[in-house]
Amino acid sequence: MSELITPEEFIQSKEFIKALSDIDKGLQAVLKTISATSEVVKKYNEEIKKGADNQKKLDDNIVYRLNSNGYYKDIQVKYCGWTLTVKRLYNKKITSFNDKDEVHEHVLSNGLKEEVLKGSINHYSYHSISEFIIKADRYSTLFASNNAGKKCKLS
Repeated sequence: MSELITPEEFIQSKEFIKALSDIDKGLQAVLKTISATSEVVKKYNEEIKKGADNQKKLDDNIVYRLNSNGYYKDIQVKYCGWTLTVKRLYNKKITSFNDKDEVHEHVLSNGLKEEVLKGSINHYSYHSISEFIIKADRYSTLFASNNAGKKCKLS
């Protein structure tokens, strides 16, 4: 049977200090996400305001792309397809997201012009190796179910 300890003793224990450290790491991650999100909003609000100041209006027949920097934890991944220009601003009356490919979803832009907006967004894809493995497992399962029965081409 374990010995009861006082609250004062617990506060001084390694378990309590580790729990506080874990809580602090979690709060830091949340604050970093909020900060990154507000940075993105601020950048694009400035870009939209500049466009408004220059009398630039968004065209219904253009799909606008945003530059995206991929991050693993706090490290920017500059290779392997993690730096992308993604379609994110479009007229939903004219086009939409594809609904057939759950792994590589994208805005359909058949016949529409595309324009890249200035600046870039930072996309923090994974905060830990376990998040990466879980997502890789999910995507590989989706890819397999989407391609079951199809012949593959070997290069």
